[in-house]
Amino acid sequence: MKARLVLLLSLALLLGAGLRLDDLGGPSLWMDEGFTWMVASGPLSELPERVTLFDKHPPLHYAVARAALLVGGHSELWLRLPSALAGVLTIPVVFLLARQVGVSGAGAALLMAVGAMHVLVTRDGRGYGLATLCLALTFWLWARLLQRLRPPEVAGWFLAGVAALYTHYLAIVVLAWQWLLLVCGRPRQERARWLGIPALGLLVFSPWIPTMLRQAATPSPGHPPPAWSALLEVLYAQSVGFTLNFTPWRVPGLPSGLQNHAAWYTVVLIGTLALAFSWARGPLARRLLGVFVGTVVSLVVVSRLTGAGLYESKYTVLVSPAFWVLVACGATHLGRRFGRSAGLALLGFFLLLNLASSLNAVLLEEWHRQDLRGAAAYLARHARPGDRLLVVSGWALPALDFYAHQLPAMRVQPLGPRQVAAFGSDFQAGQRVWLLRASASLFDPRDRVLTRLRRTCPPPVHSWTAWRRNPDLVVDLKCFETPGTSQPGG
Repeated sequence: MKARLVLLLSLALLLGAGLRLDDLGGPSLWMDEGFTWMVASGPLSELPERVTLFDKHPPLHYAVARAALLVGGHSELWLRLPSALAGVLTIPVVFLLARQVGVSGAGAALLMAVGAMHVLVTRDGRGYGLATLCLALTFWLWARLLQRLRPPEVAGWFLAGVAALYTHYLAIVVLAWQWLLLVCGRPRQERARWLGIPALGLLVFSPWIPTMLRQAATPSPGHPPPAWSALLEVLYAQSVGFTLNFTPWRVPGLPSGLQNHAAWYTVVLIGTLALAFSWARGPLARRLLGVFVGTVVSLVVVSRLTGAGLYESKYTVLVSPAFWVLVACGATHLGRRFGRSAGLALLGFFLLLNLASSLNAVLLEEWHRQDLRGAAAYLARHARPGDRLLVVSGWALPALDFYAHQLPAMRVQPLGPRQVAAFGSDFQAGQRVWLLRASASLFDPRDRVLTRLRRTCPPPVHSWTAWRRNPDLVVDLKCFETPGTSQPGG
């Protein structure tokens, strides 16, 4: 039996590593990864200032990414490698968590290995992979503490929680639910002693609090409050890896009228297995379910009531270790034979989905990084020193800076919402003006800059577009010549 478990865990690790590391450095950096680059490319002494200027997350992932870049050099691969490796290391932790809860560790590890949302975000040069690994460790140690209290495991749970909080602020919601359910399970006379845990956590995190407050005071375009359907979208996104709001999954060959219904049928299947049937697995599974549901509901409710941008489906990857263990719990409760069949069917479905999105160009277009590297390469071929580059979306500037060594000397001018509103034709005669739009819908939803340039100038002499189904990921580049000189051929 032990040899079989080792074999299955090894298979899960191989699958997980293959899906997360294959062609890791191939795609272009996109805007969110550009923030990681701008923070991690500077010295650690400047990290608080840079992370306040360019991003809104705690420092631990940036410090790790900085170390990776120092080792491997200036490349997309080394910027993304820490998150991908953390994603692979999460798999054995989920194995241990499932065994602690009393279900198939191999089944949960295999499901975690091919879980599409986790694969998606751990191939990104962001902190979600490291934060999820740290929280997976807290889940495992927390489950052990629920059964038997040991001081070394209390210390380990606390330290893993601090690491998670120093990686992603929303880890505090997961940790708060863990702490609450842990304290509620202790005898009444012991509960007062557990009040010291959050107090000590606040003390350890206090050096970063001034930077966190400066980040909170920095304005940025926000996200609309989530609809109540976001509660079900979590189940869909965890399993299928895409969101219903922007990029609904499409089943090849299925009539378009049934596409969204197919997505929701997947939600019903996963939700039934993960939530309804996991309840009967025992008190540990019920408390794990409590943390999962409590975290998701808290993020959605607070976002709706306050308008704060706390909820995105990718943020809920932080509780994906609990999700896949709950799926394993549900499959196991259905009976040994049927449960194994259901688990194998899910495993095959998710593995096929991952492979299809990697090999099928149509599915790949559903969620793909912005091709800012392609835009930089086009500028390198066609731009001239002294050209003016207008960038609608300051969020794209950090990723563009990653490729700045390819570009000629240009005057770069970011256009935020204020600059877009006041934009005019203040150009010299014969000047070449490039317009780069990336996530422009957030900064220039009416496309005022492009409209004004088209009215003022002849048709573009150069044009390049990286087309995406998701409009937020389109990168569009055009070169205009203001009237006054002859136009070269495009």
